[in-house]
Amino acid sequence: MPVKGVINQTNTRLDDFWQGALSTLPFLAIALAVFVMFAALGMLLGRWTKAVGRKRKWDTNLQVFYPRLVRWIVLIFGAAAALTIAVPGFTMSSVIAGLGFGSVAIGFAFRDLLENYFAGIYLLVSRPFHIGQWIKIDKVSGVVEQISTRSVYVRTFERELEILPCSFLFKNRFTVVDNAPVRRYESTLVVSLTADLQETCNLIEGVVKDMPGIADDPAPFVVAESIAENGIHLRVYYFLNTAEEGVFATRHRITRTLHDLLRPLGVLVGNINMQPLAATDVPEGSEG
Repeated sequence: MPVKGVINQTNTRLDDFWQGALSTLPFLAIALAVFVMFAALGMLLGRWTKAVGRKRKWDTNLQVFYPRLVRWIVLIFGAAAALTIAVPGFTMSSVIAGLGFGSVAIGFAFRDLLENYFAGIYLLVSRPFHIGQWIKIDKVSGVVEQISTRSVYVRTFERELEILPCSFLFKNRFTVVDNAPVRRYESTLVVSLTADLQETCNLIEGVVKDMPGIADDPAPFVVAESIAENGIHLRVYYFLNTAEEGVFATRHRITRTLHDLLRPLGVLVGNINMQPLAATDVPEGSEG
């Protein structure tokens, strides 16, 4: 091919390119304007969602998650609208059809990651427990410090930080220990066979009832469970306000007060035993 013919053909192709570019510029400008409008709309809706969350006192993580989700949804629709304007023949149905097999492959490859992420979203939305509550799951027991879309951070009594995947809590049964305003505890003690049983029970109930942190309703009560050679076995039932000071401090004060009160009277002949929390102490509806 002669050099002149090559030059002419090149000029023709360049002219076609520039003409095509100039003809698509208005569509590109309109598409860009549409995308910017959707981005601005997403930002406004995100701020509005965040304001609603603050007004309704959503969890801190939800105040971040919901506005971000709203912005991303609006941006996706904006990108789809812009591509429909800028690219001839572009439709959302063609994109979805093209992603068919690829999305299945990606889903299998990132199955655990996606499962954990959606479990985190479920925990944030359903809110079975909150930051600051005490939960028990498997061998982990402690206070929830943080909830994210990936993990739940639990501070144990030993001050260790347990990081639990959200999918682990989603699949397993857990207990929210302080889901109710009061929790039942019990103590056992042995008094002398010669003690006035009714007077002793009334004395114990009055002392426990007047102590800080003890709920008035239900009121403390004492049950004489059995009579043995070493004395009469009593069980003291009382309910602690979970919003008051620590449970261990309150139970220690109850034990010390009962010991100091009953030992000089000569009616206490056995040790005071603080029973651990039983399964029936957990309020209904606090298990996940």
